[in-house]
Amino acid sequence: MNCSQTLYQKVLGEEYQQLPKILQEFHARPQGGSAVGRIEVRHGKGVVRKMLARLLRLPSEGKDIPLRLQVVVRDNQEEWVRYFGEQRLATLQWDQQGYLVEKGGPLKLLFQLTADPAGMTFNIQKNRVGIISVPTWLMMRVHARATATDCGWKLSVAVALPLFGVITAYSGTITPI
Repeated sequence: MNCSQTLYQKVLGEEYQQLPKILQEFHARPQGGSAVGRIEVRHGKGVVRKMLARLLRLPSEGKDIPLRLQVVVRDNQEEWVRYFGEQRLATLQWDQQGYLVEKGGPLKLLFQLTADPAGMTFNIQKNRVGIISVPTWLMMRVHARATATDCGWKLSVAVALPLFGVITAYSGTITPI
């Protein structure tokens, strides 16, 4: 493995070349990058789902919410700081045996990434709380997809829990700056 590769180049390996140019350029920046966009956030119906969204620190509901993204590279990790309006959501990402790991608080999500000529999909494989693996039947389900546009990408993310269904879903367009 080439030490000069960025995180997404490492995780995707040869598949990285299948990504659309706009996504390759963003994820090839050795110092990280920035982007802006507009997002719509929806929570699942009912008080319990809304409470779970708040507990998990997921973005608040709304339409046409300004999004700011800052990716900062530190050693072998990337810190992803997202501002949904004024609400901050920060996570760390790194490569672990070919998985993209995303950590927010004690929760770690392990994704298998797949690339194609239209974009990239994040396929959830495992959840961990601290060092404890969450059984498959209790796992948080996250479906995420970035689809290239002429000047950025469309993002679609859904977060669901067993027994509760979709807790939060958000989608919108993002433009690198």
